[in-house]
Amino acid sequence: MDVYIQLNSMSSHIAYMNQGRLSSYVVLCEDEPVEYDIYIGMIGQKIPGMNAYIVKYKKKKEALLKRKDIPKPLQSHCTEGARILFQILKPGLNKKMPLVTMNIQYRSRFLIWIPYESGIFISKKIPKEIRVQIHKKLQEQKKEGKGCLVVRTEAKQVSDEVLMAEYLLLKQKWQVHQKRLTAKEAPQRLTNTWERLENHLLLQNRIPKKIVVNTAKYKKNLANLFPDADLSTYLGKTPLFIYNHIAEQLEQALKNTVQAESNGVRLIFHETEAAVFIDINSGSSFMEKTVEMAAFENNKESIPLLTEQIRLRNLSGVIFIDFINMKKKEHQDEILRRMRKAFQKEGKQTEIYGFTALGFLEMRRTRVQRRLSEIFLESCSTCNGQGRIFKADKSHLESDDYSKSMHNKT
Repeated sequence: MDVYIQLNSMSSHIAYMNQGRLSSYVVLCEDEPVEYDIYIGMIGQKIPGMNAYIVKYKKKKEALLKRKDIPKPLQSHCTEGARILFQILKPGLNKKMPLVTMNIQYRSRFLIWIPYESGIFISKKIPKEIRVQIHKKLQEQKKEGKGCLVVRTEAKQVSDEVLMAEYLLLKQKWQVHQKRLTAKEAPQRLTNTWERLENHLLLQNRIPKKIVVNTAKYKKNLANLFPDADLSTYLGKTPLFIYNHIAEQLEQALKNTVQAESNGVRLIFHETEAAVFIDINSGSSFMEKTVEMAAFENNKESIPLLTEQIRLRNLSGVIFIDFINMKKKEHQDEILRRMRKAFQKEGKQTEIYGFTALGFLEMRRTRVQRRLSEIFLESCSTCNGQGRIFKADKSHLESDDYSKSMHNKT
């Protein structure tokens, strides 16, 4: 995996490339909350029916804090007007308020520090003898017994000194935030641009082989975070994403139609607020095969491109896929098996249910960020997003007889 990062004062753009192909694209806007951001906020009104509170975190900005996401030692403090530290669990999408928690997590490459819980939890992927050694060292450092430490799998090959240094750094961040809260600073975001970028990169659970960034500002931080990656700074006049042909692939991912290079199969995407519809049109025909086998082969060959585009476009919610019609159940079962295998690493985030009575493959993806189309596209001022406009001749809408008939109907 190669990572290209383009930063400016308004946002951070991150492109993930796999063998030269754009596999994922993320935008972290400075004026919008993202997952794991930490804020100072103020408790607003209580919502009794939901057992939750409204939290004000910015001018005219509000979030939802459920009582179950408040640590027990802090529950008595949560009264209207009280200042609190909270973290974004789920960013607000489609006019929904962000969902937040007061059980804050501070994350680094090897550790997660949770101040209001207790215990030491070590990844089971680390060999047992190393787990015992890590637990002993951390227990000695954490003598007071407060707070919870989660040790990531990557920690199996690092020294005790590195782990101790990360633990102290995470704890120090929390202490600084506590001081700013006590100083009664105004509601604001405490997580800076680098920390947001770090959190997002760590969420990928993959070590990048190559990192290219358009500023030297965070080069040292990135080198410390991924010491084995090939890190470089691009300072050319041509924008980074244009120079590396990322913009071309991004533009293609914003079109309604994508065509496979191998067999000519076309994928047609239609996004609505409630659901996404994907139509698969047949490509090259196979004269020596039956219509059923040709449909089955085309459907199989479309799956890699289909899954790539679903991830790249950040498609979520209910998704209906209209594969080329197959009559044999064993062919439908094989397509279903391949689709489930393609998304199995996403776990519960993606569920594939099967073929409906009308022949659509029905699936659902949890919405974790905005679709690419929502980030980069806006509705046409002429057609208002319908994709069609009236023909030149609209006399039937303008005649007196038509107007009178419409008036009589209403």
